[in-house]
Amino acid sequence: MESVQPQAVGAGGESFTVRWTVRNLGQASTQQSQWFDNIWLSPAADPAGPRLQLGEVTHAGTLGVEESYTAEATFDLTPAAAGMFVFVKTGEGVFEGPFDDNNIASAPTVVTNAPADFVVTSIVTLDESFSGEPALIEWTVRNDGPAVWPGTAYWTDQVWISPDPVFLPGRALILGGHTHSNAEGLAGGESYTENAEFVLPRGIGGQYYIYVQTNIGGESRDATGDNNRSRESFRRRAFEDTSNNRDQAPIPVTFREPDLNVTDIALPVESPTSGQSVSIGWTTTNIGTRRTREIFWWDSVYLSADPSLDDGDQFLGRWQRGGVRGLDINASYSPTLNVVLPDGVEGDFYLLVFTDSNLVGAPPPGPPEIR
Repeated sequence: MESVQPQAVGAGGESFTVRWTVRNLGQASTQQSQWFDNIWLSPAADPAGPRLQLGEVTHAGTLGVEESYTAEATFDLTPAAAGMFVFVKTGEGVFEGPFDDNNIASAPTVVTNAPADFVVTSIVTLDESFSGEPALIEWTVRNDGPAVWPGTAYWTDQVWISPDPVFLPGRALILGGHTHSNAEGLAGGESYTENAEFVLPRGIGGQYYIYVQTNIGGESRDATGDNNRSRESFRRRAFEDTSNNRDQAPIPVTFREPDLNVTDIALPVESPTSGQSVSIGWTTTNIGTRRTREIFWWDSVYLSADPSLDDGDQFLGRWQRGGVRGLDINASYSPTLNVVLPDGVEGDFYLLVFTDSNLVGAPPPGPPEIR
């Protein structure tokens, strides 16, 4: 390698040109007529140091003794590119015997980058939200840094809910993500506002907190690795300072859920015998604070020696509740199920009805939930 001439000043996200000259100082022409020259950018003067691989350039044709060639390549830098030295290694794929210790040369340059800086400045929640229901969340993101690289097509903002005013990943639950298009760009000082509905977890109630984290996956700002892969990655996320990408706002959640309760059990036969078929009826009522979201579930019937259900109780049968909509508040249904009592039993027993049962297998697929 005879010389390297990089562009004196470069910027991440823009084009960058490198020229280099290769001379054959050996005692014979190259046996190969094609090889690669490898070019990379580094913050250090050591060729073994960290690097951003810019690319490989193919040279075609043999090279005689004292012959040389000059090549030039222009690379579209990733917006994260930064470095102080350009290295070129020639002869990738050429047999040189012991004379391969001078295949690398470098030259100084100054390549800098300018990350944007997203800040979540506002999160707005409704005054009243309900467990298991959609809640409208609105948030605003401002860019406190330079303009977003125009090669970025979009990024994703993510919405979480947590019972804690301090974000604890193990206790927070992701509600969903929302994609923001960069078609209009986002200059320094500009903001955008998004809103979307997210379904809150079922069964919660009380004071909760909504967290919004902008530009998910934008944490990797390391200007090493492969330039092309890094550039492609930043098409799907913004190159920016991610140290302040999350904020929170309180959201009061009202518990509003169905509550199925077996309110009556009827056994027409007063003194049944073992092995006898009997008809059992019961009434299930929704005593909760909202209609059931599901329209299908199972009620199971057991024979037990005591009034509590456990693994030793005898399963007698099950009945599937179905319909075109969920069970309204204070609404009931009263099914009848024919069952056969076990053989060889005698004495006082309890009939247990377990509504919305999940203990005896899974119900067959039904229509989708009706909300």
